[in-house]
Amino acid sequence: MVDTPGITTLLESLSVTEREIAGLLIAGMNTSEITKRLSLRYHEVAEASKSLRQKLGVSNVDELRQVATRPTCRTDGGC
Repeated sequence: MVDTPGITTLLESLSVTEREIAGLLIAGMNTSEITKRLSLRYHEVAEASKSLRQKLGVSNVDELRQVATRPTCRTDGGC
């Protein structure tokens, strides 16, 4: 059996900025809106978005939303 990291571990692998950007993407903001909201350059937001998608193994915002809302499982196997 392949051991896949839990959602908590995956989210903890993100930087503070990546988590913030992920939340804004999930909320429906686009890259341009996020740059204004966080006072970052477009390139910085685009790179952080790419990085967080790679770390979480998703390719778009819909998949990101699914990962972020996946239930966290307890150590005893219950969810």
